[in-house]
Amino acid sequence: MNTLVKDTIEKTQWFAHPIDTVWNAITETEQVSQWLVPTDFKAEVGASYSLKNPKDNCDMVRGEVLEAAPYTLVYSWINETCKEVVTLITWNLVEENNGTTLKMVHSGISQYDNDTAPDMIESYTGGWERCFNNLGEILS
Repeated sequence: MNTLVKDTIEKTQWFAHPIDTVWNAITETEQVSQWLVPTDFKAEVGASYSLKNPKDNCDMVRGEVLEAAPYTLVYSWINETCKEVVTLITWNLVEENNGTTLKMVHSGISQYDNDTAPDMIESYTGGWERCFNNLGEILS
């Protein structure tokens, strides 16, 4: 493991929507395809998924859903150019202040080699920022 590089990206945002509305937005295939990229994602433990943005030159990502309990979603995230590196995406939702706080953690990024890890942190950080913006738009 590369200990010189940040290992996780954390993003937390409050939405003025009921928890089930936000949960559906991050677990239902049609909605995920609106704020992330077109995907075959299904929030069922053991389900495999793939995604690739047809509009840019991003790599294919594949993974498997590891947990899909009410208001906690965990799945592996494997970039096709570095198949030996398995990172994790963890979503947690909490009802508070008449809305929902959504926290996303993308962990394991320091597993990429020394040359790749900083670029992945930068790329993933920007990508998740766009995703949260898109998610906010579809929830509006």
